[in-house]
Amino acid sequence: ATARLLIEAFGEDALTVIEEEPDKLTRIKGISPKRARQISEAFRSQMGMRRLIEFLTDHQLPMTLSSPLYRAYGDVALEVVRSNPYLLIGDEFSLPFSDADRVALELGVKSDDPQRLEAGLLFELAHNSAGNGHIFLPHRKLLEASAVLLDVPVELVEEALETLERRGECVCEPIAG
Repeated sequence: ATARLLIEAFGEDALTVIEEEPDKLTRIKGISPKRARQISEAFRSQMGMRRLIEFLTDHQLPMTLSSPLYRAYGDVALEVVRSNPYLLIGDEFSLPFSDADRVALELGVKSDDPQRLEAGLLFELAHNSAGNGHIFLPHRKLLEASAVLLDVPVELVEEALETLERRGECVCEPIAG
C-alpha cells in the first residue's frame, strides 16, 4: 500500500525521492518524519549493496567482498572502493595487488598516481613480510621491485617512498652502512 502511494505521489521520481529527498515522503498521509527516514535508510542500504555487487561483478572481483566491505563502510562502501581500490589489498579483504591495480587503472587512476605508487610500495613491503617473516628491505631493492611491479621509473617510486616516510607509514633507517 505504501509503495502504491509513493508511486501515485511521485511517479517515476519515487525512487529518487526516497533516496535523496526523504523529507518529501511526509507529504503522504501516514508517513511521519521518522518513518520517512526509516524508509529512506532501508532503501539506501539495499541499493548500496546492490550497486556494490554490480560494481564487483563489472570489474571481475569476487562477490564475497561485498559483505565485508558493506560491514566496514556501510552504504558508502562503493564510493570508498571507487576512491581507493587499493584498500582491497589489505589483510581485511585480501585481494591480490594485481586485481586492485587493474580496477584502479580501469577507474582512471594514472600509472604515476601517488596513491598507486604508495600502494605498490606498501604491497612490496607486506609481500616481503609474508615471504621472509619481516618487513625489512634494502632501500634500492624496495625501489627497484616496486618500479618493476608498477612499470614506472624508480624516481617516481622514490618520491612516493619519501611521502610514506613523512606520513609515518614506513620507516627508513640506515643499517650496517
